[in-house]
Amino acid sequence: MHHLRLIFQRFQEYGIRINPSKCNFGQPEVNFLGYRITAQGTQPMEDKVSTIVNFPKPSTVQEMRRFLAMNNFYRRFISRAAETQAPLFQFLKGAKKNDKRQIIWTEEAEKAFQQCKNDLATQPILAHPSSSATISLVVDASDSAIGGVLEQIGTNGEANVVADTLSRISTIDTPSPIDYQKMAEVQKEDKELQDLLNRPVNICR
Repeated sequence: MHHLRLIFQRFQEYGIRINPSKCNFGQPEVNFLGYRITAQGTQPMEDKVSTIVNFPKPSTVQEMRRFLAMNNFYRRFISRAAETQAPLFQFLKGAKKNDKRQIIWTEEAEKAFQQCKNDLATQPILAHPSSSATISLVVDASDSAIGGVLEQIGTNGEANVVADTLSRISTIDTPSPIDYQKMAEVQKEDKELQDLLNRPVNICR
């Protein structure tokens, strides 16, 4: 109730009105815009995951674009998503939006397609950020991507994932040799993490 009072005070302060028929209060969990939100954290809704896991093997560039768009909606839940998807994005190079050219599958692309599904099917729950928790940014790199996992130490002493981000190497300078501090700075610029990183952060690798 304390948090609700604070929210209602802010609404009143800024003249914001809400429709009671579209609100749910005191719920143990809610589904919102494709996400299942509980006290433990946020995760993709099961029916959305099922749709992606059961997505048929794309035969055209247009179908591949659709699959990647659906998969990318939940990419922050998937470790090393950009690296896994790299062989599939090769099909989109130079392609127009409604390109219906046939895809010529390779063994690498086949593995990437299945891995995308498997990773999402076993996705972790992203913990709600805590302003008092110790934050660590675990960075890593490969030939095709650099990334970071933002973790916080929970009350149980275990590391809980708050956010997972990865950038394809084509958008930045290839780190050679790998400069983990540079990688950390790149990840700090990620819009999804900026608010969370506005405090001391442990950089790990």
